[in-house]
Amino acid sequence: MATVSYFTADLPAACAWYTEVTGVEPYFRRDGYAEWRIGDHQAELGLIATSISDTAGEASARAGQEGDEETGPRAGQEDQKETGPRTSQEDEKETGPRTSQEDEKETGPRTSQEEAEEADQRAGQAKARPTTGEPAATTAATAIHTTTATQTATATGAILYWHTDNVQATLTRLLALGATVHEPLQHRGRNFITAIVQDPFGNLLGIMHNPHYLEMLAKA
Repeated sequence: MATVSYFTADLPAACAWYTEVTGVEPYFRRDGYAEWRIGDHQAELGLIATSISDTAGEASARAGQEGDEETGPRAGQEDQKETGPRTSQEDEKETGPRTSQEDEKETGPRTSQEEAEEADQRAGQAKARPTTGEPAATTAATAIHTTTATQTATATGAILYWHTDNVQATLTRLLALGATVHEPLQHRGRNFITAIVQDPFGNLLGIMHNPHYLEMLAKA
């Protein structure tokens, strides 16, 4: 791990909180950002003001609107130059199927043979449709929507764990400073111990006693 970034709507308050937690002042500051170097390997912890991210998003949206104002709606002739004349199927997607009266205005009255052929075609389409339940297309769309909603509800972001020699003491101190428990202290076996808190600004912080980390540190 080289750098981890957390977000906050109140950068001054977050800077004060993380300075208290880490015991050191940020070594680098600029508008909307502050960064610390901490730990055995001087890993970088950065705080990003959410107002900076919001400003960037608004600027992007404005750029898109300005582009539309310059070019304006495309004329039908311009569309046809790129895509060719529109087909009757494309027209039906926007305006709905043509009625028999509209057809008669262009082609004249329909003959009895044409009407019979159309009736046979409609009968064949009716047989092809499912007789019970929802149409296949609707069922598939519902399944996709349900899966997406489930994945979104259960998805979580990555948790970065900071090593500490005493998880319980560190957890107690973080809670005293205003953090809340996201996952209580857990003994994972072989002296691996973890806990997760949420800082006052909505970020998740993992803390961990990690024997492997100590082994690698001893070899460095």
